[in-house]
Formats: sequence, structure tokens, C-alpha cells
Amino acid sequence: MKDLILESALLPILEQAMRSGSLLEMAKETILYDAYLDLIAELAQSKQYFFLIGDIGLDYVPEQKSSIQTLLEKVAGQSQIFLNCLTNKDSIGSKDQESAEDRKSRELAQRIIKTEEIVKNKMRESLRKEHSLKLQSLASLPLDKAYWELLAPLRFDYMSMKKNSGDKNYVHSYDDQAQQN
Repeated sequence: MKDLILESALLPILEQAMRSGSLLEMAKETILYDAYLDLIAELAQSKQYFFLIGDIGLDYVPEQKSSIQTLLEKVAGQSQIFLNCLTNKDSIGSKDQESAEDRKSRELAQRIIKTEEIVKNKMRESLRKEHSLKLQSLASLPLDKAYWELLAPLRFDYMSMKKNSGDKNYVHSYDDQAQQN
């Protein structure tokens, strides 16, 4: 099922929807975007399909340009700015009734922010669990191996500069030019 979803058009459609031009354009298709947001929220809350919201790698076609989570964060940021502008407009003294388009846009912006919070909370929870499992696995290792694993991301990798193991000759970027002279 995982491969079927990853190779289907579902994720590119969701990516394109979150890449949409503006909140006002999205508000014209409120029912459609509500369905997209419902689907994203359901994926985020599902243990089996949670990973689909994040980066899926380069193994699948069509290639993912940006994760749904990243795009949703950007749209949520725009939504927050939009809501702040509407709040400022209301506080300045615009006493007339909110138009239907403004109401739809406001509701959609609030919905986008709510969905993004759900996704963000699930991502944090997932990272906490992953970190906890890694620490538990490190605790079961002997101290010298646990130390090595724990510091692995903080050190540079080692490499041999010798052409062959046991050889006294080293690989050098100017090696070919030196042999020509």
C-alpha cells in the first residue's frame, strides 16, 4: 500500500494544492481545500501513513520537490499574516460587516493553521519517540561502542589516503601531473 500511495498522484496533488498562489485563490475553492486539509490531518494522525507528510526521498516518481509539511508551514505562515491583517483592519475601525469572501478566507486561514499545528505536534512526538528508542538502544551497548555511536554525528569520517592498503604511496590530486614531468 505504501508504494501504491507513493507512486500515485495523491502526494503531487497535495503538494501542488499547498503550493497555491494565495489564500484568496484557495478560498474560492474552500470545499476542495477543506478536503485536502482533512486528508493531511488524517495522514498526520495515522501511524502507517505519517511519513507521507515529510520528505519521502528520491526513490519515487514523480520526484518530490518539497514535502507537504514544508509547504503547509509556508501556507500557515501566510495565513497567520492574513489573519493579523484582518485583525488590524477590524481594530482600526472598520465597523461594516465582513464580506463572504473575507469570512471564507478567515475560516480557511484558521483551518490551515490548525492543521499545521496538528502536523507539527505529530512530528515532534515522532522525533521524541525516535530519540528515545535510539537512547534505549545505546544504553544496551557496551560503553565504548555507545560512546562511538553517540559521537558519530559530531566527528569527521576517517579515510585512507594510500592507494592500496599497506602501500607507501599516497593518492594526491597532482599525482598524474607529477608523473608526466
